[in-house]
Amino acid sequence: MHTYTLSLEDVVTYNQYNLSIKKKNVFQKLRIVASVYFVLLGVLFIYITNYIIGGIFILFGLLYPLLGAKYVKWAYTKTFRKVILTDCSGLINAPNTFSVADNKIVIQDQGGIFYYNLSAVESINEIATHFFIKFNNSDVTVVPKTETELAQTIRTLITEHNLRHVVQLNWKY
Repeated sequence: MHTYTLSLEDVVTYNQYNLSIKKKNVFQKLRIVASVYFVLLGVLFIYITNYIIGGIFILFGLLYPLLGAKYVKWAYTKTFRKVILTDCSGLINAPNTFSVADNKIVIQDQGGIFYYNLSAVESINEIATHFFIKFNNSDVTVVPKTETELAQTIRTLITEHNLRHVVQLNWKY
């Protein structure tokens, strides 16, 4: 049995990871379309001899792909923190236990004790600082790599039971 504590940053990291995996292509396309739209508006304003507003739109259209990405990341992180502090306040800085027994993963936190069959593990995603264990019922367990014995237990679990393991050690939000 291994005990660990989830911080606010651990849960925010999972949300950032999950968002970056799912929505990256959609956001990139949207930023490009919006940028082209602003440049075209700028050209239209310059055509009707409103040079200042046209220049502002063109400048905004050219800077939007760069600054828009940073703004979206900042806004989502701020929102994640607010929602997590509101909805998951009992899980933050509370002790959690992780153990494996009888082909089951046993996780205990403030919400109770949860038993998951190893066959219910959809995947184990690994980044440089965390493991994210996804189960078939859409539950996810965030396990920080702060304790080396726990990290080794999860790696052993992956190899012994041939679980799907997604390694993205260079992931950045």
